[in-house]
Amino acid sequence: MIYMPEEMQVETRQPDSFGGKLFLCHMMPKEERPANQRLYAVATLEPNTTLHYHMHSGESESYYFLSGKGIYNDNGKEIEIKPGMYTYTPSGTGHGLVNTGTEPIVFIASIVKD
Repeated sequence: MIYMPEEMQVETRQPDSFGGKLFLCHMMPKEERPANQRLYAVATLEPNTTLHYHMHSGESESYYFLSGKGIYNDNGKEIEIKPGMYTYTPSGTGHGLVNTGTEPIVFIASIVKD
């Protein structure tokens, strides 16, 4: 199947108390995703915005960074991210992300249920 940009649903979330936003451009409609695929989206995290550290249970989450600059918390270990990096957070572990740059962080996000 092929999905055109105008067919993709964009969702806006406010992940923190600083007023920044996270935009999720869902790559395909929820009802057409495989049953174990909870999320598959291009995510855009505004500057000075934090996705607070959180744990995953019964699912894993992956990010592939396309652009931007920030700090990724990988189960307590912080690392500076850059385009081309890939992260994987399996069930039972946690992660978080802070946009420390002046440009949005753009990444592909995927959540798969165990």
